[in-house]
Amino acid sequence: MPLPPLTIVPAGAGSGKTFKIHTDLTEWIKNTDINVKPERIVAVTFTEAAANELRERIRSALLADKDVQMEQVLALDQAYITTIHSFGLRLIEEYCFEGGWSPEPRLLTEAEGDILIRQTLATTKKADSIMSNLAHFGYRWSFARGSAEGQFRSQLSGLIQKHRVIGIQGVQIEIKKHLLSKIKALYGQTDNGEKLEQNLHNAVTKLLKSFPNSLKNLYPDNKTYTSSMKVNFDDLQKACKENQLSKNWQLWVDLQKLRLSKRGT
Repeated sequence: MPLPPLTIVPAGAGSGKTFKIHTDLTEWIKNTDINVKPERIVAVTFTEAAANELRERIRSALLADKDVQMEQVLALDQAYITTIHSFGLRLIEEYCFEGGWSPEPRLLTEAEGDILIRQTLATTKKADSIMSNLAHFGYRWSFARGSAEGQFRSQLSGLIQKHRVIGIQGVQIEIKKHLLSKIKALYGQTDNGEKLEQNLHNAVTKLLKSFPNSLKNLYPDNKTYTSSMKVNFDDLQKACKENQLSKNWQLWVDLQKLRLSKRGT
């Protein structure tokens, strides 16, 4: 009797995916007409805990059936019931010579990954538009996050990790269309960038014309107020300079944090 056709079960967390897998696999092993050997099973999940739970569920179900041979239960230990990453690692180890890979694969350290990213950025032109003007894209030195270049490499490393999770499906045009529709639904339709920049520049110019001097000395005893006013005034002056708004995205973010007057203060 042939195996049943491919079945895709899209379902969320807690909906019974693990239960579906363990009941089907248990039935395949028990059913002599299908004759699926336990050591021929491949089942992958995301965590070691889930993989162990799945294996134990199948073993318990087999042990509870008096018609199942003990050899079948013991053979379950040879089944590929593990995480996606462990399954991939096992394939690499078993077929390393056929694939021309190292027989002792390992994960790159954080330092090794950073070196490879540095080498890639030095030999590709795809990131030149960002690397040549990091401030425009919101990267700048800070005491907490380090250099602008380091922040960019760190974010690039994070994107690489996400692509590893997405896999080859990440290049499918259907997924891109879905993501774009979600972004538009969340943020709305984008406006003309030059128009927004000009409107902001006009607003900042009018504000500084009305208040040409910093208001930091208005309440000298309030250190929080004094510090905020100084930073705000510096940002407003910077925004009035030519091309600052067009090349410094972080400045747009900072201007959203202008201190507002509050009743009673």
